[in-house]
Amino acid sequence: MSKKTLFLAICCISSSFLSTAQAADTNAKPKRPLPSVVVQTVDTKNVSPEIKQSGRVEAIQTVDLRARVEGFLLKRNFVEGTMVKEGDVLFNIEKDTYQIALKEREADLMSAKATLKNNAADLERKRDMLKKDLISQSDVDAAEAARDTAKAQVKLSQAALEQAKLNLSYTDVVSPIDGVIGIANYTKGNLVKTTSDPLATITSVDPIYVSVEIGEKKLLQTRNLQMQNGDENLKAVPTLVLSDGTAYNHKGEFTYMGPEVDMTSNTVKVRATFPNPEHTLRPGQYVTVSIGLNKQNILPVVPQESVQKDKKGYFVLVVDADSKIEERRVDVGRQIDGDWAIKSGLKKGEQVVVQGLQKVRPDMKVNVVEAKGATK
Repeated sequence: MSKKTLFLAICCISSSFLSTAQAADTNAKPKRPLPSVVVQTVDTKNVSPEIKQSGRVEAIQTVDLRARVEGFLLKRNFVEGTMVKEGDVLFNIEKDTYQIALKEREADLMSAKATLKNNAADLERKRDMLKKDLISQSDVDAAEAARDTAKAQVKLSQAALEQAKLNLSYTDVVSPIDGVIGIANYTKGNLVKTTSDPLATITSVDPIYVSVEIGEKKLLQTRNLQMQNGDENLKAVPTLVLSDGTAYNHKGEFTYMGPEVDMTSNTVKVRATFPNPEHTLRPGQYVTVSIGLNKQNILPVVPQESVQKDKKGYFVLVVDADSKIEERRVDVGRQIDGDWAIKSGLKKGEQVVVQGLQKVRPDMKVNVVEAKGATK
């Protein structure tokens, strides 16, 4: 074989190898995509124990306004359903009869005082006459009795005058408390008496009671929360959720616990007092009472589906800053509304896997997808 022929054969073989290598490279499998996992950012929450129970709002004071003297109504001085203050004049009853009676009692007192003065002077004269043997002792005794009777009449007249003043003051019907006044049962020109139905009713609204009928088991839990360690910070504190689901923005204080359990319902009445400056709460209203601790316990919380368990205990899968999976051992606490409280092992802001747990393992790099509604 000539050198030229050999050279051509070598070139053909080389070309064949190059073609085969290029074909192998062309047929290589594409790189596999990273597995996707859904993550949720760890948030924190107050995980102090809470007891929830339906409760009812009650007024601390309810007053029926009644006429304390008889007479015709002259005026109503309020708008029904509005706030009134203690001491506000709400109704006016005719005064003429009572003003006249007052003047009569004043005159009676003046007359009684004059009689007393005269009888006292007469007694002194008779005592002088007794010393001169001009009259007997019985005459002096009679004069003393007349003087004492006059003294008593002065006191009676003074009492009658005070009663007349009081009766006149009762013609102005005043509010004894702060509160919301209801519908007026009488209008101008009606005759009212002390035996009449109430003129109107006033209901206090600030502060206000919320009463709860708590079952025996919950009662024990509430009692434990309230008395735990005797620490003021660990006393049970009631909060409210209104019927529309909104939280009431004032905390209450327990002011009463019934002395015994009702044998029929196996419950005990517990009452809390709440400030109510905006008058949001009204007597008869139903609310949800949450009984928790005054001292908050803030811990990380994660969805229950993110927590796994093996022979070693509980763990979660955390995605680090390099999008790699890390197995993290955690100490779990109580369950709250579908979440686990984490006592240790996690901190706020870290990302835990909530979906795709079976597709990944530690140190694997992943494609991260934020859970819908997750905290960023």
